[in-house]
Amino acid sequence: MIYHMTTRLHCQTISILLACFVAPIWTGCSTGSTTLATVDAEAFSLILQRKDITLVDLRTPEETAEGMIEGATQMDFRDPAFAENLQALPRDKPYAVYCKGGSRSGKALNQMKDLGFKEVYNLAGGYTGWQDLKKQ
Repeated sequence: MIYHMTTRLHCQTISILLACFVAPIWTGCSTGSTTLATVDAEAFSLILQRKDITLVDLRTPEETAEGMIEGATQMDFRDPAFAENLQALPRDKPYAVYCKGGSRSGKALNQMKDLGFKEVYNLAGGYTGWQDLKKQ
């Protein structure tokens, strides 16, 4: 059972790597591909190595005062202007989003899907999960 779970996690990580690094090269200018996924902190870390990713922190200013992932732009999910700000973003660019625990960023992922964004990655466990990974 443990071997099966380890193999399954390994295969999932390989699939994420292919989606994040190889697929963009294969698809090039393709307009038909869409990648919207919730990924763990380890996979998120690999995604952030891409030069074309825009990292968005969806937490409140009070939460971001405690720290942010390096390179992130803050866009408060609870701000009344959030939907308007989201609509102003280019839909053809890749995004990585996170919040404190993953709930708000999961909702944002769904909103981005509805708006036609092509490539969005949500950090499962949010900033809390990210900090746990960095402690290891």
